[in-house]
Amino acid sequence: MKVSIITVNFNNAMGLKATLESVSCQSYRDYEVIVIDGASTDESVDVIKSYIPRIADLSYVSEKDSGIYNAMNKGIRMSSGDYLNFMNSGDIFCNELALEQITPFLQQEKAIVTGIGYAENYKIRPPKPTELSLTFFLKNSMNHQAAFIKAAVMKRYMYNENYKIVSDTEFFFKALVLDNCSYLDVSVNVCACEKAGASGNLNESLQERYRAIKALLPERMSPDADFIIKYDNPIIRCIGNVLYNKFFRLLYDKIIRRGRRI
Repeated sequence: MKVSIITVNFNNAMGLKATLESVSCQSYRDYEVIVIDGASTDESVDVIKSYIPRIADLSYVSEKDSGIYNAMNKGIRMSSGDYLNFMNSGDIFCNELALEQITPFLQQEKAIVTGIGYAENYKIRPPKPTELSLTFFLKNSMNHQAAFIKAAVMKRYMYNENYKIVSDTEFFFKALVLDNCSYLDVSVNVCACEKAGASGNLNESLQERYRAIKALLPERMSPDADFIIKYDNPIIRCIGNVLYNKFFRLLYDKIIRRGRRI
């Protein structure tokens, strides 16, 4: 089972070195590394060349791109593996056994397999299949560094280059919710992520996420999405659970619903 590890980099030679070092130390060896460098002016290309003797199947391009998702799509087109993993510069595998421990689960041929990631001292657990809903994707994102995506699936969708922050979330929503692709969450420590860049701007990221997901829904569902965005939170759910009991349901049925039927 060949894994394509796609690394996007721009002027982050130190982070790129950390990423390639973590890849080169993997005990599982059936992988290729594809580095898409955005014409960096630092020592990034020298770093890539220094790992060619240590990583048997390493290829790269260094040229200008129109953004991170344009770069990731270049990597997708260059890939030849069965599964794709996006480990951008500065992101690293948790340990040398990460690929060895995840690959047995890839044998199940699920469209997307996701493990555990770590970021800034907190643990990012993969969502359970039952959690993958409109509400989840409006409120959360999945860790793409910890995800292994079947190449045929990724090449069918590609990343939407019209967004600069949330195209990975849009992809997961289309694949897992709209098209019901197969999915498996596993308790394998996969990656440690570098401090967030553009996606770390929470408000901008949320607003782009809302626009991206609502654009995929029928117009008649926009009010539903807006309701989730505004009111779905732990406090409101707690209040709703209190109110949603037999007494209040009977009261609602007798007073409000009956009044509407008259």
